[in-house]
Amino acid sequence: MMDKPETLTKADIIDHLVSKFGFTRQQGRMLVDSFFDEIYDNLVEGRDVKLSGFGNFILKDKKSRPGRNPKTGEEVQISARRVVTFKAGQKLRRQVEGQQFQSFS
Repeated sequence: MMDKPETLTKADIIDHLVSKFGFTRQQGRMLVDSFFDEIYDNLVEGRDVKLSGFGNFILKDKKSRPGRNPKTGEEVQISARRVVTFKAGQKLRRQVEGQQFQSFS
């Protein structure tokens, strides 16, 4: 049985910046928060975010559609909404695909 992989958190990223670059925890937190705030703000303003070598955060508008409540079976209308999707870049996909087979051995 395969173990569940660890999850990377913002705190982990901050710890890495502190140990690798000598930032204080406060500086590391400010840098990480600023990075994610920039992504967040651009998406909220309706702009896609493209990170070269990593991937793209893309906004998609979904139309209203009929759905069903799985508990009751009642038909409901799912409202139109805007969603964020992530599409990994080629470099990231290649790296992940290369690691996939190594982790099973």
